[in-house]
Amino acid sequence: RRSSDLGDEETIKVLKSINHTETEIAVNAEREFMAVIEGGCKFPMGAYGKVQDEMLTLTVMAGDIGNGKYIRITDRSSVSEANVMAGKLADRLKADCMKENIILRT
Repeated sequence: RRSSDLGDEETIKVLKSINHTETEIAVNAEREFMAVIEGGCKFPMGAYGKVQDEMLTLTVMAGDIGNGKYIRITDRSSVSEANVMAGKLADRLKADCMKENIILRT
């Protein structure tokens, strides 16, 4: 269980004091992409997010070891729409991979 689940206010206060908000936003968007695309260790793929000036730039990619093809997509959104954009990028990447015969499974 997480400390926040336990109601440990002192721990929560310390964690909030060291949290880097921009990194949290970027990582949450990367995780959203991974969840929607059902990523893990099944195929080569990745996501990299960076926040600057209240905008998130998210670059995602996936490939097929068998045929050597890969697709990379970059998009930007406001930080408030970061997770929505991440989900849309996952859907777009899946569709683009299908068009290019890139298999997103083992």
